[in-house]
Amino acid sequence: NNFEIIKSNAEEKNTVSAEETAKANALLKAKDVFDNLADKNTVVLGADTVVVINGKILGKPKTLTAHAV
Repeated sequence: NNFEIIKSNAEEKNTVSAEETAKANALLKAKDVFDNLADKNTVVLGADTVVVINGKILGKPKTLTAHAV
């Protein structure tokens, strides 16, 4: 039951909906990590979070203060 957290370097993208954006980015991140692994006999789990307010997808906070809000 060993696991390792590996950060993806994939550039996130926004699609037509929050649900599709989260799905697309999770797949993009998992594929990026898998493609850079030496051992291809490895299970990779990708995940993404999308924050939506009033139907608008918010991007990543640009400052630490914005992140805390």
